[in-house]
Order: sequence, then structure tokens, then C-alpha cells
Amino acid sequence: MNGTKLAVVSAVLLGSMAGAGARAATVVVDFDSAVSPVLSSADYREDGFLMQSLSGHYDFLPPGLNPFTTRYLSLDIRPQVGETVSAVRFSFTGGRFDLRSIDVSDATSPGFGTQEITSSAGGQRYLDSAGTETFSGLPWSNLDWIVLSGSVPILGPGFDNLVFQAVVPVPAAGLLLASGLAGLCGAAGRRRRPILANRTAR
Repeated sequence: MNGTKLAVVSAVLLGSMAGAGARAATVVVDFDSAVSPVLSSADYREDGFLMQSLSGHYDFLPPGLNPFTTRYLSLDIRPQVGETVSAVRFSFTGGRFDLRSIDVSDATSPGFGTQEITSSAGGQRYLDSAGTETFSGLPWSNLDWIVLSGSVPILGPGFDNLVFQAVVPVPAAGLLLASGLAGLCGAAGRRRRPILANRTAR
């Protein structure tokens, strides 16, 4: 295999490995298997994702509890007495992730404050409208965490069906193999050039 072919194979191998390793499984955190707590601040885990309470407390609301909740079990965050904001942070125990979408309850809670989502990459958006919010681009990709915060003092809009895409790191051995092939093709190309020059001179 000459240097050019080796370079092409190496580039294809590295590119395919990076592509296959970058974005893998899609995970939906839907809280449907959760036990409904009351005013909890304990950690919650689902499908490799960890939700931690940063302030206030949270409930998992049963379907149709009030006009502001979803048709399914959903997350409600509320400040505790003396607090103005409740916040929970989601992280992926397997590494980094992309945020794809999140459902906000079928009806909003007018006049009861604001809900906001922020990300480790600088993303920020208010979630005060009902429906499915979709996310894309750098502020919502390759994340260490997202934070949902709200200032609704009573049962307010629920959050449901957080859709994430796991970012799986490329194995170190694979990167070493690809970089080694790239080095070999460079060396092969350098060795071949003087031989061709000598043949031309003759």
C-alpha cells in the first residue's frame, strides 16, 4: 500500500471512529418509573442521568393533578419557604451529552414566575410556554450539565420527556491506531519521494 492510499485509509478510519463515537444512544428521561415523592431534595437517577437538587425541592406530579400538569408523571420544581428559586441539575454519569428537547406542561401557570434552562456551554432559555422545546447548536451540545430553575411557589408547570443524546468518547486505543497509521503514511510518502527523484534524474 503506497503512502497516498495509506493516508486515505487512515483519514477514513479516524473520521469514521470520531463520527461513531461522538453521538451514540438517545435517552429519554420521562420519570414514568419514579415513585412520587413529596417535597424531595434527594438525588434521582434514570438511564444513566443524575438529577441533583441545587435549591428548593421537587415533586413528581401524577397525571392530571391540576390544569398545569402534564398527562404523564412529570417533574415539578418549587422553592422552599424563604427561597425564591428552585433548581435541579442533570448530568450524565457516562460523560457528556447533547440536549435535544424537553416537554413543558400542557398549560402554563400565568403570573407565578418564570422557568429557565441553562447549560454548561452557555445556553439559556425561558420555558414559560407550553409544548415541546427543541434544542440544537453549540450551546446545547457536548454538555457537562443542564440546570432547570423556576420561581413558581406552588404546583406549577411540569417538565417531562427530557431527550438527551449521549456523547461517547472515542477509545484511546483507536485514536492511537489512527494516529500511528497517519504517521506511517507520512513516513512512507517521505521515503518514496527521493526514490522517484533519483529515477527521474537517470
